[in-house]
Amino acid sequence: MHYLTLCFVGFALSLITNAGADSTSNCSCGYYDPATENLFTDFLIVYFNETTAFPSDVFQNQEYANKYEKSWNAQYRSGADPSNVQITNSTSTGIRNSSSLEFTINPPTSEHLVKGGAIRTLRSDIQYGSFRSTIRPAQAWTGGTGMSMLLKYNETQNIQINSLNAQKPTDAWINTLLADEFPNRVYGLNFSTLANNVTYSPEIDPWDFTEVRMDWTKDTVQFYIGNVLARSVSTKNVSSKSFPITPSPLLFKLWSNGDSYFTAGPPTRNTTANLGWTRSFFNSSIMTKEQHNEFDTRCTVTDACLMDDTSLRGYTAFGVDSIPKWKATHHESGVRTFAYICLSCSVALTVLLLCNITFQRWPTKDSKTPKEPKVHSCYRLPPQISNSKFLSSSNTTPTMSTRASSMDLKSPKDDLEITKVGFTPGSSTLTLKDMVNQETTRMPHNSPFAASRQHSTSNMSGFTLNDPISPSASQNKLYSFNDTPNDSMAITPQSSLFFGKDGHPIIDDVTPHNSFIYSKNPAETSEKEDCSMPDVTKSNETENSRPAPPNHVASEVPAPIAFPAAPINARTAPTKRIEYLAGLISIATLLVTLIHFIFTFSPAMGMVGALEHYSYEIMIRKTIGSYLLNQILLGLFFITSTRFLISRYLRTGDLGSIAEKTTGRTFRVMIPIAACAMLEYFLIDVGALTWLEYLPSISWTTWPYAVAYTDFAHYISEILELVYLLPNAAPLITYNYCTGVLWTIPVQIEGSWITLLGCIVVREIKTPWKRMCYYAFCIINHWYAQSWGTFFWFGVLYTDLDVTFKYKKWFKDHAFVLWTGIVIGFMLAIAALSNDLITAWTGFSLPIVERGIHPDPESGLPIAQTANAGYPEYFNPRFNGIIFAVGLQFVIENCYFVQCFLSMKLWLMLFPHIFTIYLIHGLIWWSLGSTVCVHLAANTSLPYWSVALITAIVCYGTLFASLPVLTPVVETLGKNVTGNIWRMAHIKPAPRRKTLFPFADRLFLDYEEKTGKVVDEQKDVEKKAGINVHEEEL
Repeated sequence: MHYLTLCFVGFALSLITNAGADSTSNCSCGYYDPATENLFTDFLIVYFNETTAFPSDVFQNQEYANKYEKSWNAQYRSGADPSNVQITNSTSTGIRNSSSLEFTINPPTSEHLVKGGAIRTLRSDIQYGSFRSTIRPAQAWTGGTGMSMLLKYNETQNIQINSLNAQKPTDAWINTLLADEFPNRVYGLNFSTLANNVTYSPEIDPWDFTEVRMDWTKDTVQFYIGNVLARSVSTKNVSSKSFPITPSPLLFKLWSNGDSYFTAGPPTRNTTANLGWTRSFFNSSIMTKEQHNEFDTRCTVTDACLMDDTSLRGYTAFGVDSIPKWKATHHESGVRTFAYICLSCSVALTVLLLCNITFQRWPTKDSKTPKEPKVHSCYRLPPQISNSKFLSSSNTTPTMSTRASSMDLKSPKDDLEITKVGFTPGSSTLTLKDMVNQETTRMPHNSPFAASRQHSTSNMSGFTLNDPISPSASQNKLYSFNDTPNDSMAITPQSSLFFGKDGHPIIDDVTPHNSFIYSKNPAETSEKEDCSMPDVTKSNETENSRPAPPNHVASEVPAPIAFPAAPINARTAPTKRIEYLAGLISIATLLVTLIHFIFTFSPAMGMVGALEHYSYEIMIRKTIGSYLLNQILLGLFFITSTRFLISRYLRTGDLGSIAEKTTGRTFRVMIPIAACAMLEYFLIDVGALTWLEYLPSISWTTWPYAVAYTDFAHYISEILELVYLLPNAAPLITYNYCTGVLWTIPVQIEGSWITLLGCIVVREIKTPWKRMCYYAFCIINHWYAQSWGTFFWFGVLYTDLDVTFKYKKWFKDHAFVLWTGIVIGFMLAIAALSNDLITAWTGFSLPIVERGIHPDPESGLPIAQTANAGYPEYFNPRFNGIIFAVGLQFVIENCYFVQCFLSMKLWLMLFPHIFTIYLIHGLIWWSLGSTVCVHLAANTSLPYWSVALITAIVCYGTLFASLPVLTPVVETLGKNVTGNIWRMAHIKPAPRRKTLFPFADRLFLDYEEKTGKVVDEQKDVEKKAGINVHEEEL
């Protein structure tokens, strides 16, 4: 409707030949500025003090309400009401002419819509020109607004100059912006600078009418304030995409969107701004090439009118073609068409291959394999085990040297072997021949492979090459004694079989690689007995120094055969994990994603001072929000992570585990992060976060912010910064990565070194009270230094108490003390979480008071006595966070009911995916989530609570659906690659083989001798160096 009205007005104007003032006929050769040497063909001049009616023949009074605003900090939407623009007489003092065009702006509505006034030229074909106006901003102390003159085609093609009154008069300024520049203060001048700077006219009063000007040419854009050049931008110092070239209309508007970096505001009451006059000289984009040639032939610069001629009035007549918005004509190049073809072929081929493999692996009735019968493992002892010659008396300790002589072994077959056998339930007979599943093949004493068996698993009967050794595997495996040089060691309780009172063979806690383990019934196994595999790298000296077994009675009856219900070739059971800790990490990760979702789409529930859509959001924040949406949950990650790092070392004292963690920790964390950061770099660069910049005007939050890297070098720099940054600090990558979660990575890496080095020192302090004093010393110092190391030291303490001192067992024997500690720990956790609740109702904040005690890094004074006093930054540890993590961790470690809840299958299913969720949820929230939320809110009449609910369903559904695809990639990049790095670092590489192996090294030399050629022995570099690899291998 508006478009038809504009066309009708333009058509009517085209019929009026004398629409312009008389001066137009005298300025048919354009308008010239001697100072800038710019010549333009058309003009538009209006003095609002010379008219009593709105000039609707050249301007349109606009009416609109933006559905959203493009700004990271705009929490309000701007609009325009035609009734807010009118010609009026002003009675303000200091104004030489009281008449002007007055713009009025209203306070925001409940939907955060701020309606002001706006006009624009009917013509949309303005391309290049000089645009001059006098504008007066809104009054001081009325709330932030902006009185703007701009040429705007879209968000990236615009030029604007804005007079901003800001929230406080001291912050009022005039800025000049191009395209989508951020409103940085360097692009403008403060009102006080304009009033006191001698460069500008002493008559300038920025609070009164001030002349502003924009000169736009093909190569430059220049901004003037008070006829003084304030800023100049050329095509040489900006990208071609940012420099405006598109025909646009000229606009004037009084507006506000609440952006604290731009207009500020919104206005607190009705306020006004004024436009005194406007003088515009420009070219038209609809002029044809022939018209330009005719103009150049007919006119010279001397024939043109001067732009500074104040007697000029009116405007250049224009037709209907000047009114519609300019549309670009796209010409598809052949290169782009070829790219589309290649892309289509690649996508089609990828889909075809995926469908092919899917159909091949799709289960069918014919492809279902029948279930194999249940096979049980059993372990039969050969007849030699009951031989009294082998079983020693109660007063002697047999050795391997006496073993052979006592048993009269004459051949390798007489060696003692315990072979794993199997049978199928329901068999009618069970002979030794039927039960044997695999026979251990004996190597000759002079075999080159025999010498390598000391550090190999090949000497373990019952193991195959496909059965990796693990503590869990040792429970159902037997090992054979083989008469080899490597077996010449004393038979000890750890390396021999002896019988207990119940007739079953019993072993000690640690078993070397040349012994076997009898698999007991799990019900008969006590907690004190540990049937785990020892470290196969232990020296023979240690094994030889072990004490002899206690007195035992030899039995002529072989030990009963055990039948564990497991297949013969079953895979090794995975290492047992502490399930309740896995569940704890899963729940904490989900709560972190929930916090980030609330901060992005409904901030009033979790952030103090955030704008609310509904009153119940504030009530949620003041009640359950303090417990569920609390960032101090991060402490649980730090305390729990220490157990996975040091529990093995505290249990065994094996420094190899410390070396492994030290080598792989950084790679384990950083390789997936670098890959995910690269993925987000690409997606942000192609526009995945386009709608995130519009989200603040819908969700009323300024928390989400992420931009693309300046270049690839910045990406590399910020990834390396994560490794070397010393907390407490926020890494730069938080501004280039969705939700900024990576600030915790420097904390994790630094905490890893604290943990790995600290546990070595702790284990060497043998006296318990001294060890506890050392813990207290470290914890207090880290707390006073505001270091995250406090959490990690508490984690080391909990792990040490559990692994070394077995404190849980003591608590089980003292139920009253146990439940008293659980209640105290639970109360401490609740009290720590209630801090935000107390602050919301009373205003008292424990973190502010506690932070004031610590020293200021710059001055050394208590922070409370410096300008840095206040609430701690998000990357600083908080005292209530320490109390919460320590108290809740005790409850989790000792309360059976809490452990049962945390061990639920749902949480354990999520545990393998927690790192993927941690890294990728922000991208989904800020890309897909922002798109869904903005479009639903802008294009539907749904209430915002339903918009947020639909957004949550879409976001979490997408996140969980992507885990099966993304987690294998993350684990491959992290865990598997790190494992390979560690193996390459500590495993000795295979011996070097000659190029011709296994052929003779003179294969070709002999051929040359036969052909009569002279052989040059010096050409054999390896022989020259004294290396004969082939002979060594043979």
